[in-house]
Amino acid sequence: MENIGNDQKKCLRCSETIPLTAVSCTSCGAQFKVTRAGYCQTCHQVVNANEYYGCQRCGASLVDIRFKSELIEPAPQSIRPGARAGSLPAQPYQPKKKGIGTYFLGLMGACLVLTVICAVAFVYAMPGLSKALATETPRPIPTRTQTLTPAPTATRSRTPAPTSTPKPVEVSFDTINDYEKGTRVIMSGTLVMFGSTHCDSECGILLAESSNSSNKITIFVRVAAPGVEPSPNQMKALPDPYEKWDVRIRLNDGTFAFVGQRIKVTGKICQTTDGEACISNITRIELAE
Repeated sequence: MENIGNDQKKCLRCSETIPLTAVSCTSCGAQFKVTRAGYCQTCHQVVNANEYYGCQRCGASLVDIRFKSELIEPAPQSIRPGARAGSLPAQPYQPKKKGIGTYFLGLMGACLVLTVICAVAFVYAMPGLSKALATETPRPIPTRTQTLTPAPTATRSRTPAPTSTPKPVEVSFDTINDYEKGTRVIMSGTLVMFGSTHCDSECGILLAESSNSSNKITIFVRVAAPGVEPSPNQMKALPDPYEKWDVRIRLNDGTFAFVGQRIKVTGKICQTTDGEACISNITRIELAE
């Protein structure tokens, strides 16, 4: 697999440029097996990295970690025994549908039986009915005055219309100051190493502009409890003291981002004590293209 820079590679099938850690090509769907290896200062050799980017043997931190991608070829489709290539699959047996003539004959037979039953009942019931009509004196039917009560009218309650959450605005290092504090925004930048930071439930880290590394902005990322693996869109707690490879941010898809990679964050504009623009209340972190 040909690497392009520190975070890009070329697809072996369609030659499109995709992220170095991608396990599938977004253009042709090719699948890759991605492995990570680095030099262990304890074992003094190059070993594969575990899920925390440490040595699989002793767990020590690795340096000079590199990614290796291998194309996974799909397995050929097998033909069932007894089936010939190009032959059509056997069709399941389907019973023949009855024609409309069959239903019509059945309906006529049912009507004929019902007519005979009604005729027999009428013949046997007619003498008794005639005798009853001849002896019984009809009585007047009393009239009843009915008072209509008006039905209660239902009162309709108005359902409040749902309020839609405004979509975040994509900003840059030059345009973020054009928006008010609290505006939900999307911003991309390179994660850079910081000299010092204050961390409790959140940690202030730096994003730098790709074309001008001196142009930086502070973002506040939620921090997991010490010794606990961070959830998506959280940062792993820093040891004291900490080094470059200790800065690990879990992305929205579950993978990790490190110093030197470009990320894209979604949050709200805030303001530091120095009056500079910053981003807090971050809800989504992902790799930037």
